[in-house]
Amino acid sequence: MSWADNEYATIIKHAQIDLQGNEYVLNAEMDYHLSPVAKAALLKGIALSWTIPVVLQQRRDYLWNKDLLRFTLRYQVQYFALLNVYRVKAEHSGQVNHFATLAAALNSIAVINALKLRDKNQLSAKQTYQVRLKVSFEREALPIPLRPIAYFDQQWYLSSDWFFCVF
Repeated sequence: MSWADNEYATIIKHAQIDLQGNEYVLNAEMDYHLSPVAKAALLKGIALSWTIPVVLQQRRDYLWNKDLLRFTLRYQVQYFALLNVYRVKAEHSGQVNHFATLAAALNSIAVINALKLRDKNQLSAKQTYQVRLKVSFEREALPIPLRPIAYFDQQWYLSSDWFFCVF
C-alpha cells in the first residue's frame, strides 16, 4: 500500500523549480490531513513531527542519478491547552510561531516558498536535473508507548509519496 492510498496521507499538491535571478528555487504546496486519532493526540499535548527530505540530482542515463544537494526540513506541531495555541517549530531553522487554530498551524508548514537550491552557474544547461521531496511523519518522535500503535494503525500513516520535479 502506498501512502497516497490512505485518506490521512499528506499530499504534495504541486512542486516546481523556478529560476529567480541567478538562483534555482523550490516552490511547493502540501495538504496535511490529520486523522481523528492524530488530532486527539495533538489536543492532549503530544507533539507531531514531520520531515521533508529534499534531494537535488543530476539525471543520468546509464548510471544512478548523482546527488548534488541533500537536506531535510523538520517541523513540529504541538498544542498548548492552557494557552489555547498551536506552536509550530521549524527545527531546521529554529523559528517558532504560534497559531490560534489547527488549520492555520498546518497551513504554515504546507508551503515551501523560494527555497534556494543552487546558483544557476553551478548547473550545466546541457544536463537534466530533478528535485525529489516527500513529507514523512516521524513516528519515532511520538512517546514510546504510542509508537507500536502508530506503526500498525492506518490513522497514523500521515506521510506522502515521493514527488519529482524535472528541469
